[in-house]
Amino acid sequence: EDGSSINLVGNMWRALELPTPLPPTELGDFVVSFDFTLDEAGEIHGICFDENLSFGNADSPQDSESRRCVSTAYFQDKSDVLDVLLSDFQTRQGESHRYVLNLSKMFDKLYVNESSDPTPAPTPPPNLVRVGNNGNPSSAFPLKVCEGDCDNDSECSPGLKCFQRDGFQMVPGCDGAGGSGDDYCYDPLFKEKNIKYIAFINGNDADRSVGNSTYGNIAITTSLSSCLRGEDFDFQLSDCTIKNFLEKVEATMRNKADCTSTDPLLELFAIFDATQEMDVYNQIKKICTSAYKLDQYDFADNTLAIDEALERQLVKEYIDGGTVMNYEAESNSAVMIGKVK
Repeated sequence: EDGSSINLVGNMWRALELPTPLPPTELGDFVVSFDFTLDEAGEIHGICFDENLSFGNADSPQDSESRRCVSTAYFQDKSDVLDVLLSDFQTRQGESHRYVLNLSKMFDKLYVNESSDPTPAPTPPPNLVRVGNNGNPSSAFPLKVCEGDCDNDSECSPGLKCFQRDGFQMVPGCDGAGGSGDDYCYDPLFKEKNIKYIAFINGNDADRSVGNSTYGNIAITTSLSSCLRGEDFDFQLSDCTIKNFLEKVEATMRNKADCTSTDPLLELFAIFDATQEMDVYNQIKKICTSAYKLDQYDFADNTLAIDEALERQLVKEYIDGGTVMNYEAESNSAVMIGKVK
């Protein structure tokens, strides 16, 4: 919220560790908002909320890691199993967009069956520890989970595998960095649940120099509330656009002492119980459409006040009568057309 930003150039990703790991099944209100600018399009751009620093198997529906990423711009061919959740708005090259995402709703379906997971994550995860090498001392072998240094799977306890490293790569299910180049035993069936990192993706495998995106004004709201919900308020607009509508809501919030925030998008996000910012924009469009319809046609009867009628496109020629629309109709659609007198 301090105006800082992160810029990604080329095929890369960067991660920020959260101060406290978050169980995805207990997120409650977990709303993330940020500004996104796409100067040069790669294959995929997105924001992830991961338990480790390895990107999941995008082709495996059993692997939920990669599906905890939300795309901000997606230019790959859509496969049967996408490696990300597609946001409702996909930013095009040269554009900027503000995203507001309720992750507790978006991720909910990924974890409905996790309570029956036969291999729950340990709490807290064990630290990496070197207890031996090359089979010595013999009392330490076979190695237990998160123990090293192993050379192959046979030096690990049954069911465990030896995680080979070149440096300080994270070992699944284990905490800490361990020794540089040391290899540790791990459980290949391990699935850690806690969200520990926010990661930013700027992916382009075809040409690793392509792609330029910026994320800014990143904020996490864990207690979403509204100061205008239940209040009666109104305003007039000469041009009912999303921008003008939000400005009027902000002005209303500034004049109300109970409003500690003056962010109109988050306010409406709470009022409409939205999942993504596009839900708010669509509600504003409906309100504006309704206002224009009822103001433009002062002869409107009650039928114009219902949703079906408001979706109709009325034109002056049809209202005045005398066009082919007033008199001709296919037999199967005549019920939908009436003569205007």
